[in-house]
Parts: sequence; C-alpha cells; structure tokens
Amino acid sequence: MSQLPIEILAADIGGTNSRFGIFSFGKSDPIYQISLKTQDFSSFYELLVAFKKSQPSISFEQIKSAVFAVAGPIVDVNKINPPNISWNIALADVSGALGIENASLINDFQAQALAILSAEEKNKIEIFKGKSKDTHPRAVIGAGTGFGKSLLIRAESGKYQSIASEGGHNDFSATSDQEFAFRKFAMERRNLTQFTWDDVLSGRGLEILHEFISSEKLSAVEISSRYLGSESKTLEMFSRFYARAARSFVLETMALGGLYIAGGVAAKNSLIVQSKFFKESFFASIYKEILQEVPVYLLTSEDSGLRGAAYEAFRLSS
Repeated sequence: MSQLPIEILAADIGGTNSRFGIFSFGKSDPIYQISLKTQDFSSFYELLVAFKKSQPSISFEQIKSAVFAVAGPIVDVNKINPPNISWNIALADVSGALGIENASLINDFQAQALAILSAEEKNKIEIFKGKSKDTHPRAVIGAGTGFGKSLLIRAESGKYQSIASEGGHNDFSATSDQEFAFRKFAMERRNLTQFTWDDVLSGRGLEILHEFISSEKLSAVEISSRYLGSESKTLEMFSRFYARAARSFVLETMALGGLYIAGGVAAKNSLIVQSKFFKESFFASIYKEILQEVPVYLLTSEDSGLRGAAYEAFRLSS
C-alpha cells in the first residue's frame, strides 16, 4: 500500500486519450500520471479498471475527491453521453470500479479554463501581446478530437468561475465560393446533414480539409508532419478558420481578459496560430482596435485539462 499523501484524482476523458493523475495537496505536479487510449475500451467502467490496475500500489481509499473532465455537455451531473466517445460516462462506475464516492463531472473545457488558474499557465506561448482587462472574461478555445469553448469569469468576490459552452457545435460559417465548395464536399464525403465548427476545427476536420485541397487522403498525424510546418494551402485555410472562430468568440463574449488556445492540434503544430494567416484573419474586423488589446496565448501542454480538473478537485476538497 502506498504511503504517499494521496488526496486527489483528476482525469481528462477525451475522444482520443484519457489522462489520469493522482495529486497530493500543495503539489502542482501529479504523484502518478498515465494516458490511455479511450477507444481501446468498450466502456467507462472498463477504462477505470484498467487505470486501477496500472497503479497497484495505490490505496484509492485515501482519495478525498475525484473530478472527471469530459468532452461533452454536462446536463445530468451524474452521467453524460459524450458526442465523440462510443459509450456513456456515469459516476456510479467511479464508485463501482474505484470505490471513490466523492466524484464530480465537469466539461472538458471548463477544466481547460481552470488550468489557467493553476501552475499550468506557465506552459504557454504569447501569440499577441495585448493588455489584459481583469474585469472582463477570459476565453478558452481548442481543437482536438473536437472543438471546445469556455469562459473564465471573475466574480466581485475575486473568485473565478469557469463557464462551459457547446458553441463548437454551431454551424460553420462559409464566407467565399471556395469555402461553400469545401462545406459541400465535406458534407457529401461524411454524409452529414449539418456542418459545424467541430467538424472543421478538429483532427477529422484537418483530414477532410486537406483532402478537399489536394485530393489526398491522409491521417491528421501525417498532415501535421508534412503540411503544417510550412506555408501550405492546408495550413492557410486551417489557420484562417481557427482565427475566425477565435475572433468570433472573443467578440461574442467581450473576452478582453485574454484568449487562451488549448487542444492537441495547435499544441503539436504551433504555426497554425503563429502564422501570418492566423494574424490576418484574427484582426479582420471593424473592431480591430479592440482585438489588438486582447492578449492571446497558446497553451503548449496537452495535460492542461488534467491540471484544470485537479484544480477543481482541490477546490471541492478545501
């Protein structure tokens, strides 16, 4: 049995990877951490059992609280049916598989927002300097298996609250003949009745965009390694789409506290948000002067959601 001061279990359950970390109070880095492939498992319960088996020295009875960040809308606080995972997630499985009773579900981008308040904020690259206005929200967006959004709001008490959003599932806004042709191509190829930002700013979105441009079918990993390290047409269109979504969210929410870009797609390919195409599209607005005041950062760690879930677990236990 482990003699370490274990207090917190945090997890970030995504469509591709499920990251688990065990933390002790006062420590920003996990005592144990592991990443498992989400789709390798046929149920949430099976995933939890595999995690438990990976850490045989841990006494889970020591854990005071657990927070699971999940990619999907939290309507029922006890369970969720994530759009990019083939099985449901229920807190009853946490009790059954791990014996932890004090567990909570939060949206994965609520966790990304909370990561800004943790030590994880040091893992960032400044994209645009700007000047943060603390009385305004901070916005978080990110592309991975899907496209997520959230806000961080500062209350009068000085405490922060993370606000979830499912805005990534709004319709994609085409603005040119080429973009309308892309939307038509993608919907026909994927047999879709709706085409959303989640279908564009994601790994699968990168794949269909590159196929539209080049007639070449490649995985997102192959495209990233071959076409996103230089000024390719794929990079240009994807960067412009990303910047448009970012600009729209900042203006919709007046997030003058700053914009934070999370998610594995940009973390692995920083040129997406550092390119001239991103800059041109982000500032293409009658409110350019306002946007130029907004600091923009890229969160470079793919573990930021895990750290945000841990932050929430610590807060619930204190």
